[in-house]
Amino acid sequence: MDGKNRKDIYPGLEVEVILKKDQRTGKLTQGVVATLL
Repeated sequence: MDGKNRKDIYPGLEVEVILKKDQRTGKLTQGVVATLL
């Protein structure tokens, strides 16, 4: 799963994302999906 399909993302899923401020370095931030917008 690469996260490109919305159907694959759901609340409670553990994810790693690159925050806007970290795009240059590519630093990953871990978290859990709370809600989908």
